[in-house]
Amino acid sequence: MRFSPFFHLPAVLAAVYHCRMNAIKLTTVEGQRWDQIASLVYGDPTGYERILAANPQTRFYAQLPGGIVLLAPVISASERADPLELPPWKRP
Repeated sequence: MRFSPFFHLPAVLAAVYHCRMNAIKLTTVEGQRWDQIASLVYGDPTGYERILAANPQTRFYAQLPGGIVLLAPVISASERADPLELPPWKRP
């Protein structure tokens, strides 16, 4: 499995093309879900709403088709979910 040089995201799950100061541009892989993308980018599957809000032109699919270019807003460390506040089944 290849790994992306940006954030060590697996290239088979999300191909990262460009990182700007305010967003990460990535391309979906067939069958990928919003929560999977949020988990890869933010380490928190509940962060998918940020990605949805940043991509109003993209329909809400249960599973995304491959090749859709999305923007994932960059968040500060203080905006990340505290693992202790997550339910036990979502904790790392």
